[in-house]
Amino acid sequence: MVLFPCPDPRDNSLEVGDIGPPPTQHLPRDSDEPVVPGHYMLFLSGASQFLSFWPELVMGEFPPRNTTGAQTGTRSSRTGRDDKTRRHVRMRDRRCLVTGQKVPGRERGANFNSMQSAHIFPLMGVGHEGWSEHVPDEIKTMVMTRQDADRPLNALLLRADVHILFDVYEWAVWVGTGPRHKIIRFEKSGAPSLGSYGELDLSHQYPSIGEVQPPNLGLLRHHFRVALLKHFKGFGMPLPPGRIDTLL
Repeated sequence: MVLFPCPDPRDNSLEVGDIGPPPTQHLPRDSDEPVVPGHYMLFLSGASQFLSFWPELVMGEFPPRNTTGAQTGTRSSRTGRDDKTRRHVRMRDRRCLVTGQKVPGRERGANFNSMQSAHIFPLMGVGHEGWSEHVPDEIKTMVMTRQDADRPLNALLLRADVHILFDVYEWAVWVGTGPRHKIIRFEKSGAPSLGSYGELDLSHQYPSIGEVQPPNLGLLRHHFRVALLKHFKGFGMPLPPGRIDTLL
């Protein structure tokens, strides 16, 4: 079976002999050349006629899809996330702060498809009683409203797989005194991609956007505390009324 370009076959009565169309018009099965939009015919080798149907290849057009709540590559009306915050986090970090993987460049701009802006304190927890009662005073004003919480100081640029594990508290950051902070894994079999990475590196800040605040260490401490509560406190015990299972 071969494929070759032709005029719109629905407007023509085409019959061929045993030889078929010129070999130069064939699209070989093992060809690496892209198939351009247009009309094509299928021809069975050794048959005297073309097949009785002709598929039409057209340019694919797909509407943009909404991202999930954990993804921030494209704005979604469901998440209510701030595009400005995402841009600032990307410009500030320009790499995954855990793996050190840099954002790859390309002619039309940096490719952030594998990188995501991860909120340290979850936006869904803003105003939620089960979350707010555990927020220490030092960071309470940073997460009073969604607008407060959706700022660069409450975000890290992480590789997508690392971000997912951060959101479900399979790992957290033990904040130290320097710019590099130890990563603690809370699942023995969890966060396998972090096996060769032991630190969150906040040592590199780009001077061109120095006005953008770095990730807040108090928020990172709170994230660690929630991870600790989730994995150890009250394990195997029923939850008190009104508590959320993502916290205890």
